[in-house]
Amino acid sequence: MKPAIKNYLIIIFPVLLIVLIVFSLIRFRARENQSELLNLQISNFEECAIAGCPIEESRPRRCTGPDGQSFIEEADQFVGDDRDEHGCIGSAGYAWCEPKQKCLRFWEEPCGHEAVFDISK
Repeated sequence: MKPAIKNYLIIIFPVLLIVLIVFSLIRFRARENQSELLNLQISNFEECAIAGCPIEESRPRRCTGPDGQSFIEEADQFVGDDRDEHGCIGSAGYAWCEPKQKCLRFWEEPCGHEAVFDISK
């Protein structure tokens, strides 16, 4: 065997060995974390989210646990679910404008009948 090839193999072999060892340690740790996750007793959406399980950005949100079980987020009210009798979303800044017969944000579009407030009382 030529000396150049021999020197090349002396360098490459330990590097490959180190890469293999590191890869094996990472793989072992990932399996350990996965088994810990499977041992968790997840019983609701919050626990599922805290465990780092994937969450679908649907409405309502859904979290899928490591065993495949789904948990749906329970909320009294979601952002944007506060429509009034005209369908205006108050949390987004919309209010009903009677003259224009539509929902609008008064700071973006004047309604047409700007209220005059008497603050002298």
